[in-house]
Amino acid sequence: MRRLYFIGPDPRGRVLVGLPGGMNGRFGRIRTAPEPGSVESAEQPRPLVAALRDPVVTTFLREVRLRSWGMAGFFVLLAAGIWAVGNLVFDLPATGTFTTILAVVYAATGLLMPVRVATLSSAVREQPWQELHATLDTAITPGASGAVGKAAGRVLLPDGEAVVRFQRVPLDLLVNVRDTQRLWVLGAPERGRRVVAGLPGYPVLALVNLR
Repeated sequence: MRRLYFIGPDPRGRVLVGLPGGMNGRFGRIRTAPEPGSVESAEQPRPLVAALRDPVVTTFLREVRLRSWGMAGFFVLLAAGIWAVGNLVFDLPATGTFTTILAVVYAATGLLMPVRVATLSSAVREQPWQELHATLDTAITPGASGAVGKAAGRVLLPDGEAVVRFQRVPLDLLVNVRDTQRLWVLGAPERGRRVVAGLPGYPVLALVNLR
């Protein structure tokens, strides 16, 4: 993306950094003196950092990984509790069948969370960032969790235009696509496959489908 959006500064140099239309923001401070090791000239932009060496991306991925294993454990324990109540407490055929099915659904839901994070981790570890021209075709309707249920758009691949479908992706990702007409993905995008999309330098990663 290579852009910085912020509100301010106030008289003390403080700013609120975020993406226009996004729900997440962080406070920062503007200083006139360059940081040690920073690039002082606009004609010499900082090179794009690989996702594996980006501390923001790797720290965010570590947090997502820990959260996914925690949620997986919770769902598995919940499934075990539901099965135990239905089969050991009530001990009725109809109740046992229903609770067994419900327990399997909850257990599968929990175990799929680390699988999704493993896909994100593999892409961050092995793939470089690629910038695609993109157009968002649907309105952005955020949900209560800050994610967007479904959205669709188009991206330009080497072999022509393709449809990209977003499902339960961070709001910041769609706002960035809408405002910059760019979609950042990890690896070489191919039709008929899921790819990991995100924003270089930001704690944003999601799986999207190319058609």
